Amino acid sequence: MKTIRVVAAVICDSVKEKRKIFATARGYGEFKGQWEFPGGKIEESETPEQALKREIEEELDTKIEVYDLIDTIEYDYPNFHLSMDCFWCETIAGKLVLKEAEAAKWLSKDELDSVQWLPADLTLIEKIRSEMTVNKEIISIEETEKLEGEIILDSKGNKILKIHEEMTNIDFAGAVDRLAQYVNIAEIASTIEKGVEYVVQIPAQYQKQYEAGEYFINQNKTTGIEWPTLMRKAETGQYRFVDDLPIKQQEFIQGNPFQDICNSYHNIYMQQQMAQLSERVEETYQTVKMIEQGQQDDRVAFIEAGRKEIMLALTLQDENDRNEQMRLGIHNLLLGREQIGKAMVRRIENFKPLPDNKAMLVLNMWLHNDYQSKKDDEIENIQGCYEMYLQATKMIAGAYAYKGEIAAVEQTFGDGISFLDSIDFSKLKSIELAHKGVDLDDMFYNHASKYVEIEKKQCIESGKAYDYVALEVTGDKLLEVLTDGREVSKEKAE
Repeated sequence: MKTIRVVAAVICDSVKEKRKIFATARGYGEFKGQWEFPGGKIEESETPEQALKREIEEELDTKIEVYDLIDTIEYDYPNFHLSMDCFWCETIAGKLVLKEAEAAKWLSKDELDSVQWLPADLTLIEKIRSEMTVNKEIISIEETEKLEGEIILDSKGNKILKIHEEMTNIDFAGAVDRLAQYVNIAEIASTIEKGVEYVVQIPAQYQKQYEAGEYFINQNKTTGIEWPTLMRKAETGQYRFVDDLPIKQQEFIQGNPFQDICNSYHNIYMQQQMAQLSERVEETYQTVKMIEQGQQDDRVAFIEAGRKEIMLALTLQDENDRNEQMRLGIHNLLLGREQIGKAMVRRIENFKPLPDNKAMLVLNMWLHNDYQSKKDDEIENIQGCYEMYLQATKMIAGAYAYKGEIAAVEQTFGDGISFLDSIDFSKLKSIELAHKGVDLDDMFYNHASKYVEIEKKQCIESGKAYDYVALEVTGDKLLEVLTDGREVSKEKAE
């Protein structure tokens, strides 16, 4: 049987995050209308990567960067054997113009099964699905690993820091030792089994409530507060209650030894978040700076200055110096955000919509060879302003979240949402008339304020203090701690 060697591009929105992938519907032949990853044959003397770049430029008028090989698909069709190298890719220039395909879509992880794939492409879907991430709008246990630990929310919305032995940002052995200081494990030793995984759940904060007389040891019948509990990890991954952990009276009065762990981890996490925001602002800044020289540079310069000042603030040890530097950074970001917002509004107002009459649209394209490309450029420039506005908003809110000022975070996003809701984006939607068959539902002008709402939820959740620590530990380790504790007590007695 004849073997045909081809390459396929799994183009994603971001190789780092992989939230959306680009798929096309074949416009010809036996499989017309079925969906595939764009690509084509490898010509003699070409590497797979070279062939892929050439094919995508020919089919979609777009330049791409080729990243890792996902898999090589070997598939037998009735008349030939297909050998297809599939790579992760990102676009670096171009508009993904459909020259051969009849339609295209950006698909999220949850939408991969919504189209009918070509047989060979279908065999790749599960592998792609396993590497994609989902939208950040909903936070769940499986999807919230941060740094080397896990931030999760329980059914009541409590924020939990999960600590396990593989972590390096937190001293796991020290955490277990603190547990031994904190609770009387000896009192529940008979319920602990070797070879069993346990989760010890501990409230992260309670000292103020205790001093106010609101909380008491074990459980407060009025507030229903839960004190440390021992849970057994079942094969299903769910936790089953084993016993309450009695708190040592002296340790309880002195304060929670796990609060320092939470504070330290929270600071590391927030600094990582700010570094990621800074990187994204810098990337957007470089893009927007190329849109227009002169005044545009002045507008985004405030945002760039604010970014640098906030990142400098994170390196300062003195709290007063850090807060002052942070204040200056936020001030410049606010100025820059306001100015880039006004620039975006002006561009939208100056945008002349495409005619909804097909004949007029064709006539404009015929009279002006670059009519469509100029309109695409206008939309891209407006999107650059929108991205800059969004990233500035996130950076301002992130700075407030780092300082623990959640009300200011809400105000920052609230102002941004109100501003975007006041803008009429309807004219921009006319660009879709020039891109029939391409799914543009995710374009910024369709969900301008919704995207900010999603970021608001994430930022507020990130800035919240932890409600509980969940320490994953084996029964062997707990019994070891118990044994060590008895030996220490014996030495003290002697």
